[in-house]
Parts: sequence; C-alpha cells; structure tokens
Amino acid sequence: MIAHNYILIVLRTLQEPIEDKYHDALKRHGYHLETVAPGQDFLPLLKDRPPIAACFQYDYPDLDGL
Repeated sequence: MIAHNYILIVLRTLQEPIEDKYHDALKRHGYHLETVAPGQDFLPLLKDRPPIAACFQYDYPDLDGL
C-alpha cells in the first residue's frame, strides 16, 4: 500500500463544521487536507488513495462508545 501525501478529515458532526486551529496548523506545516462530509462514505477514498493519516472529527459525545 502506498500512502498519498494528504490527511483525510472525516467529519461526523451534527452542526455545520468549522475550520479550526488544528486544521490551520496542519496546512501551515504543508499538509494537504481532504474532507469527507457527514453522511458521505469515506471508505472508497480510503481504499483508492490511502492517506498518510485519517482523522475523525465529532462534535457530540459518543455515549454508546464510552
């Protein structure tokens, strides 16, 4: 598997996502970010073009997972 030069941000948010300081810091350090919107399937992108990292962003507590 060859990792491609980008970080995949998978949004699983209930509210409208906002760019935050974390995203800005990654961009300043030269990372290219690609975002998958809530409700979209990220697996095809993950399989076709594996990123160097995938980050899942939530804005609600995962009470079932605790």
